[in-house]
Amino acid sequence: MTLTQLKVFLTVARLGSVKAAASSFGVTEPAVSGAVAVLRKELGDPLFLRSGSGIALTPGGRRLSATAAEMLGLAAETRRSVSDSHAPRLTVAATPIPAVLPLFVSA
Repeated sequence: MTLTQLKVFLTVARLGSVKAAASSFGVTEPAVSGAVAVLRKELGDPLFLRSGSGIALTPGGRRLSATAAEMLGLAAETRRSVSDSHAPRLTVAATPIPAVLPLFVSA
């Protein structure tokens, strides 16, 4: 199971068709179907069923959809975290300083 396969599956689920997902990635429908087929085989679930109006997620497909979205989010967060660790850091501290300080003299 790869992040790419999960992304493809989520796109099919979101767009409601293999054809639309393939178009969004700029790849062929067999490429999208192949990525989903690997997930189906590995997870032992059809993940979605074709219906007259597109696709319907199976209960397993709904669970995968939620988990895959979380996994892809964590992967993106990890990429940002690692690339941020290589960036030079500049820490800026600011304090309010009045332009004129009143003098109080006690007599």
